[in-house]
Amino acid sequence: MENGFKKHHVIKFKNNIMKKLLSLLIVTLILSGFKTDDSKVVSGYVFDNQQTPLPGVIVKAKTGQKNQVITDANGYFRITVSQKEKTLIVAFLGFLTQEVKITNNELKVILKPDQTSLNEVIIIGCATQKRADLTGAVANMGSA
Repeated sequence: MENGFKKHHVIKFKNNIMKKLLSLLIVTLILSGFKTDDSKVVSGYVFDNQQTPLPGVIVKAKTGQKNQVITDANGYFRITVSQKEKTLIVAFLGFLTQEVKITNNELKVILKPDQTSLNEVIIIGCATQKRADLTGAVANMGSA
């Protein structure tokens, strides 16, 4: 009778431990489901004024954070910013830098060309070499 009594208490003790571990596991899973950080993900596309996707555009948060992303070949970006962040900075060579308000988590940004940045191109070249020794293109240009 003593063995039966001891077995019953051991099984009851193991069941109590299992119940406590299961309860702890459930509470841990529930709490891990809550978002504890104060960040959000903002994504979108960047186009020029002719609706052509722009790859290589820099997108970054305006305040506080130092993280930045670059758009992919389709002009797509995805950046994690603070919940408090209201504005993104979008910059690309040859286009005006824009501040874009975060209105929702999916943005469409259209960059305007910077008309003053690439107004004039001047090519300067001075060299003397035999035409037979050149590897590349040779062109004669007149003056304007």
